[in-house]
Amino acid sequence: MTTLNQKAPEIVQLEEQAIHGKPKCIILARKGSKRLKNKRKLLLNGKPLIMYNIDVAKESDLFDGIMVSTDDEDVLEMAYEAKVQLHKREKTLCGDTVQMRHVIRYLMSQFDYGNCCCLMGACNPFVTPDDLKEGLKLFRDKQANYVMSVKLVKPPVENARRLIKGCLEPIKDLGRSQTLEPRYVHDGGFIFFNPNIFMIEFDWGFYGSKNYPYITPHPSVDIDTMEDFQLASILINRWQGENNGG
Repeated sequence: MTTLNQKAPEIVQLEEQAIHGKPKCIILARKGSKRLKNKRKLLLNGKPLIMYNIDVAKESDLFDGIMVSTDDEDVLEMAYEAKVQLHKREKTLCGDTVQMRHVIRYLMSQFDYGNCCCLMGACNPFVTPDDLKEGLKLFRDKQANYVMSVKLVKPPVENARRLIKGCLEPIKDLGRSQTLEPRYVHDGGFIFFNPNIFMIEFDWGFYGSKNYPYITPHPSVDIDTMEDFQLASILINRWQGENNGG
């Protein structure tokens, strides 16, 4: 496999292609969730979690098409009522070991997504239309292959401890946390990517070449546990109140 520092000629050629027109958007919403059952249907401020991403994708007016890929009949019904494209996922694409990249590779083989596509994970209700617009602008301005929404890791990951014979021990002495290099993690918001290059760099997932961060400038929670959901419930009320002048 070509490494990130050794680009294949076809990648160079694809990077040089201009990106025109509106991209498409894919929202992944698998039914199975071990840590928080049916999380995409949970009501956050009276609204199903999946609908936050569907609504913001529509409100952004960025996309030529919005597809919801799921094996959940209830989510399919909500997506149908929202008048977006439906993809009823096969069982082979719904297992616990199936990663996002596997589903996207399948969709890429079935549909034409051009040179730019947006992937949303349906579990971050804090994404705004402006976030999507700025992400797409960054993708185009940088002629990127990937633009991923991220947030700063707090506290620094280097401050983590490990258990040695039942006792907490530092991994290594790293000095004051203020001097440590900032680290970022994908916040489950969105990823703009070039489908053609993604297929070439499939083994890298969405961490391939020319990957730029969109650092989310407001609260952001990728809901995966009940603790995440409770935190999001608190933050979203405060955040919406501030945005509405409350």
